[in-house]
Amino acid sequence: MALPLPIELETILRLGLAAAIMLYFWPRYALADYPSISRSDKVVGDAAQMLVFLIIAGYALAAAQIYNWLTLALALVLLRLAKPVRQTTSYNLSIGASIAARILEEFDQLGGWPQRLIAVLRQIRGQRAHRRLAVITILALVLLTAVFAVAVWMRLAVPFAHAALPYSDAPVTLYWTQAIQQQTLFPNGIYPEGYYVLIADLVRFSAANPIVGAKFFGPLVGVMLVGSVGYSTYRVAGSLPAALVAMAVYGTLPNLLPYDFLRQVGPDAQEFGNALVLPTLWFVYMSWVHKEAFWRIAALSLLTATGLVHPVAALNAAWAAVAATLAAWVTHGVASSSLRWYRHWLPIAVLLASLPLTIAMAIGIPLDTAGTQYLVQAATERIFQLPLLAKVALASAVMLIALRFGARLAGRRDAGDPGLPLAALLALLGALAIQAAPALGLHSAVLLDRAGEFVALAEALCLGLGLTFVQELFALVHRSASEWLALLAASSLIAYGWLLFRPVPFNALRSFRWMSDDFVVAAVRVATDFPRNDWLIVANNDGFEFAYGQGYSMNGTELLAHVVTSGHWPIYATAGHSSYVLPENHIFFFVDTRMVASPGYRSEFIPDRLVQRQAILTWLKRWQAHHGKLPVYFRGPDLTVYELARTTSVGASGVQP
Repeated sequence: MALPLPIELETILRLGLAAAIMLYFWPRYALADYPSISRSDKVVGDAAQMLVFLIIAGYALAAAQIYNWLTLALALVLLRLAKPVRQTTSYNLSIGASIAARILEEFDQLGGWPQRLIAVLRQIRGQRAHRRLAVITILALVLLTAVFAVAVWMRLAVPFAHAALPYSDAPVTLYWTQAIQQQTLFPNGIYPEGYYVLIADLVRFSAANPIVGAKFFGPLVGVMLVGSVGYSTYRVAGSLPAALVAMAVYGTLPNLLPYDFLRQVGPDAQEFGNALVLPTLWFVYMSWVHKEAFWRIAALSLLTATGLVHPVAALNAAWAAVAATLAAWVTHGVASSSLRWYRHWLPIAVLLASLPLTIAMAIGIPLDTAGTQYLVQAATERIFQLPLLAKVALASAVMLIALRFGARLAGRRDAGDPGLPLAALLALLGALAIQAAPALGLHSAVLLDRAGEFVALAEALCLGLGLTFVQELFALVHRSASEWLALLAASSLIAYGWLLFRPVPFNALRSFRWMSDDFVVAAVRVATDFPRNDWLIVANNDGFEFAYGQGYSMNGTELLAHVVTSGHWPIYATAGHSSYVLPENHIFFFVDTRMVASPGYRSEFIPDRLVQRQAILTWLKRWQAHHGKLPVYFRGPDLTVYELARTTSVGASGVQP
């Protein structure tokens, strides 16, 4: 069973609009301008700076107990006021008029693409070589769009078809996001909450449904990972076919990569942080090669953001930065101005990334138990073997490095930069070294379970470099033919991979089930139909996350032990304390009719759910013995929900549980 499509589409559109305003439109207006920087790099660099700002602002506003959409908007305005003023004309617009002009300019650029496309086509008409290049570029973009569309479908098809939240961290994501909106930080103990602060910012600013937001945010982060691989490969390799191969492998053939690819559809903080790792490699490398401050600021923002999001992602980004730095120093030398800048600002970035956790520890908040246990958990030693795909990726990077160094030694001025593939090679070697650490004596469960995600990113990048090697090798003979050859090779590799390694090329990523679709559909319906804090869900222990911040919840054992059925309305009574009438006007009883969980998780969830269901049924029989049957609010194949409302007359028709 799926959620109503209008609710799904409305939530995604709300989140998308909020993300576009906060990460694209506003930074173009509020952050410094760098005319020499390409549009795509400027968008990514500005978004990185905004990530740091939004996370820090969310932390600060929640800690100060003033977290709401208005204070978030005021924080964005303060960011704009801090922008350096550059006098460019004698006619100055007011702030409001300037914002309106920038928004109209953006829409004008979006709406004027047909005229710009026609102008470009007219410009290259009659120039045979340029026309061939244009056709190749258009075909490459079409194939790139097709591969990306398949990757998107693989991640979003199941969430659209099934209402249940993906396992494993969806309840935590929903709970922590709602806790931040309720101005409560670290409800389960100290843990990096940057990812959850960002979700809370987007949900609060857009007024999106938090349950649907938590459901779709994980798959959308998976889409973001695929886009990150494509963007970074294109920038490092300088070739669209290379980006095409990298996106195809990472986005549509994840079963070939050495990690649990189902994490791409789960709402996990580490996956969001990993989406920033390869861009970190690119921006750090460029910060040593070019003098513009933009590259350094963007690189440091990416490192800070990953530190605020997840420690494993921060480790990955840190090694990517080290790899990029070493490669830049080998090929371009040490830029003293960048070195001085990093020496001053890198400690501040580390302080910013660790400040929320440090303050929490200083005021006595304990560490998150589950995270701490996993961090210190020892791993069973495994024999490390270098898989074939990793060998191909390593060989691809080495061959491209050798080709570019050879071309430079031969005096070719158009030779590519060998430092970029060298940075990718060092990143892959570091990732493989981290993955091999348990086999070398460092028995860490974190390294054993999570190191493969960095290896997968670096492998996809280096596989794209292999196609660039083929393209540049043939370019020594015939440049235009090499463009066609690269596109043909990319298409052939993708077709080969889809036919050979994936019996059903476009099967969607399906996460483990830990609850029924009906439960989520009913919870969303209750939250949509009734005012905030006017209803109570009585269910198994999953009801807490779905009601928190919107209504109230109670499990079946608490209901049976403390709620009296003899009055006209349920009364909560505890030994030694005064009783009180339940204040909510609507009470919903979630009764499982079929227990749903994947086989590997049934022993974890089903026993307690059986206990909760029996307690709810026992209480309902006692209530109905005095007041008559309750009406059914929702019925599905796995769940029946009964409603008790103050307007429900005694003996109203309904179905006996």
